[in-house]
Amino acid sequence: VSESETEEPDIEIAHGVPPWPGKEAHFLFGRDVALVAAPGLIDRMGGFRRAADIQKITLLQHYQMPTFWAEFTEAHDLRGAVPEHTVRYGYYSVITSAAVAGLGFALAPRCYVAYALASGALVKPLGLCFTSAIVCWLTHPRDQPPRPGLDAFIAWLKSEAAQFDAATRAPVQPA
Repeated sequence: VSESETEEPDIEIAHGVPPWPGKEAHFLFGRDVALVAAPGLIDRMGGFRRAADIQKITLLQHYQMPTFWAEFTEAHDLRGAVPEHTVRYGYYSVITSAAVAGLGFALAPRCYVAYALASGALVKPLGLCFTSAIVCWLTHPRDQPPRPGLDAFIAWLKSEAAQFDAATRAPVQPA
């Protein structure tokens, strides 16, 4: 299929940092990223007393979000810190399950782990978190003509994402 034969999608959900040429971008969610772990794992490692303890952890990382580690270490003045081990997965559902099972610490957008934090299955050691530049966006072509059905869907999706983001930003006490 040649480039002239492909159609541009009406909308896209993308992770990244705008601007994207020719696209209008609307923030959806994922700005707040937290270091999370199962309480039992923290107990087994003898506690997590200072931010530099991250060098003793197994990091559960999304393979498409490698910049989270750099953003995290920059936010906490830990440049050059390296986790003892890193295990990469392709889905936050797998990362969250692995963290709940005590297999390591995860850097995950709060919205993806909010329920595990609220239930106590995961905690935020020392409350370590950061605001990421890499977030989830709704994009669509800037020159897209008005289409009532699509415009209504975009408005609904933005509204739902705003509610989801607000609901999952409730404060959770650090471990």
